[in-house]
Order: sequence, then structure tokens, then C-alpha cells
Amino acid sequence: MKVLLVHNHYSSVGGESRVFSLEREALERTLGPGQVFTLEASSPRYPISLVFSIFFSFRKYWRVFQLVKKSQIDVVHVHNFFPILSASVFFAAKHAGAKTVHCLHNYRWWCINGNFFRNGKTCTTCADKNSLLPGVRHGCYRESVLQSLLAVAAFNFYRAIGVFDRIDAFVAMTHFQQMKLIALGLDPQKIFIKPNMVPAVQPMSLPRKGYLYVGRLELEKGIVLLLETWSKLSPNFELTVIGGGSIEKELREKYNQPNIHFKGICSPEETLQYMPTARYTIQPSLMFETFGLTIVESMCMGVPVIALNIGTRTELVQDGKTGFLCSPENLLETIKAADDFEGYEAMSKAAVEFASSFDTTRVIEAQLSLYRKLLSQPQ
Repeated sequence: MKVLLVHNHYSSVGGESRVFSLEREALERTLGPGQVFTLEASSPRYPISLVFSIFFSFRKYWRVFQLVKKSQIDVVHVHNFFPILSASVFFAAKHAGAKTVHCLHNYRWWCINGNFFRNGKTCTTCADKNSLLPGVRHGCYRESVLQSLLAVAAFNFYRAIGVFDRIDAFVAMTHFQQMKLIALGLDPQKIFIKPNMVPAVQPMSLPRKGYLYVGRLELEKGIVLLLETWSKLSPNFELTVIGGGSIEKELREKYNQPNIHFKGICSPEETLQYMPTARYTIQPSLMFETFGLTIVESMCMGVPVIALNIGTRTELVQDGKTGFLCSPENLLETIKAADDFEGYEAMSKAAVEFASSFDTTRVIEAQLSLYRKLLSQPQ
């Protein structure tokens, strides 16, 4: 079996790129040398150039078509294709005779900013109206009306030319996301659940102190809620913040206090060194996350998680067993209760056991089973 992995990286490294790398490494180990190919793209130096390729990139079409034909690739697995690669990659793969898989890391097909979040709260206006035009009015894509107009026009064009018919399978990462996608109108027969994978690690017996946040420093990620909550805690509550974003400078200035430590953007390797030294990891995102990679990575190391009970996190965190779930209003009380929790050691062990179900070996086999199923079907 030969597989082509396709991914359009964002300007800032995030969870999607991390998932892409882990998946590539796991497939290469499992399928062997020369069986896994990749096509990657990064943000262009001159964004104006996107105008000529965002609707249908003939260069990327020809690149994928040639790669599939020449290397006799069986499956083309697309993670993110927007904005540089464009939906042309799906057409190229099908025309060349490969099966196509699309991993839905976000909801951009139904919400132009991808996360159903606007003005500090959940927003499903475009999905409810079955139209992306409200996203233009509100400038939801990169906070620009002009760029939002271009993005909406592109996605409307993709739908008009029938790109969904060129996708054999959509990958959802949780049952919550699967149900969400069905409600949004995707064919249930085309949706398959495959969670993200986490390499198995041996939990370290290190002194654990304080709390850890890993993620982008953006309003929708709940970082303002978390820091505002922290300002109400006593100084002995230590918080380490890993990540960067558009409001990083503002947050550093406003919450410049001894018990909050901003580390900026760290590599995955550096981040994984901080995790086992924390007592808890906190996931305060206010939006519908499609997964929660840091949640599983944290549990894998025996570090329980405190998370808001929104969307997929109700599947990833078992309240009182592998961590704590709470509402935004109860975050302060939950942190205090977690700090004094007497069953911490049992919770830590339960977290490791739960995280083992996301081990690379298990998840990659589920992924290959999906590929085999698609390959057994007529083109």
C-alpha cells in the first residue's frame, strides 16, 4: 500500500502540523521505506499570489496527479488543503485513480474561521443559515472583510464543482465531531472515526508542582478566562503558559505576576519536558475543538487534566477519574478542589490507562483498516 499525505501548514505551528508529523512517522514505520509520500505547503511570502491559485491550483493539481501516477499511490490522505493547495488536490487524486481521505481538523466548510467562535462566544450563524456570507460581513477569516470574501468565494466554488463527490472518506476524531458533521449534512456513510495518536512514553516519577497551559494565545482558546481566574488565586498557585499568539504581548503586560510564567512558543520536545513536572494541565478552550492532543499527551505522562465541559472534552476527560470537567463559571472552584484532591495518585494512573487507547500502534492500525476498506471498493 502506498500513501500520499497532503498538508497545508499554517503560518504558526499548531496541533494540525503536529498530528501530520506523528502520522507520517507512524505510517513510515508501519508500511516501510518508500511507501509513504508527502506534499506540504506553507504560507506564501506574498499573499496576493493566492488570488491566482486559491480557487483551483493547476500547479498543485498536476503535482498530485503526476505523483499518484508515477509512484502508483493507492490513497491520498489530505489534512489541510486551504489556502495554498486548494481543492484541486482531491480532483487530481481521483483523476489519477487513488482513493481520497479528508481529515477534518476544523469546520471551515461550514464556518469560515473554522471554529464556530465569534465575539467571545460560540457562533453557528453560517451553519444555521447554510450560507458563509455572514462570515464576510463580520470579517471572520483573519479579521478581514476582503480576505473573508475571497475565502467564502473559494469554498462556495469548491462546493459548486462537487468536491465532496471526490472525497471517499471524511475522518472525524471523536464521536462528538462525528455527530456534529452529520448534523451539518455530511453523508454518515462517509464519516469514519480515527482519533489522533500519541507515542507511548514511560510516565516519569518527577516532583509535580503547579499547572500547565499549552496552546495558542487567542481569545477562543480560553487563555484570558484562565489568566483572569489565576489573578484571583493565591500566589502559591503556579501557572506555566506555553504558546504564542496575537494577544501574547497584551497578556504578558496585563498578567505580569510572579506566579504566572510565560514561556512563549516551544518545540514539541521542549513542551513534553514541561508536562511531567506539572500537577495538572488545563484546557480552557471556549470553542468546539475537534480533538485535544495536549490532553492525551498530558495523560500519557500521568498528568490529569482540568478542562471545560465543551464538545469533545467530555469524551477525553472522565470527571473525577482522569481529571476534572467544569463550566467556565466554575473554573476557579475546580482548580482549588483539584489542588486538594486526595485521590490524585489513582487519578494519575487512570489517566495513563485511558491515554493508552490513543497509542500510535492502535491508532495507525485503525487508519490502515480504513484505507483497506476504501481500496476494496470500486473506484
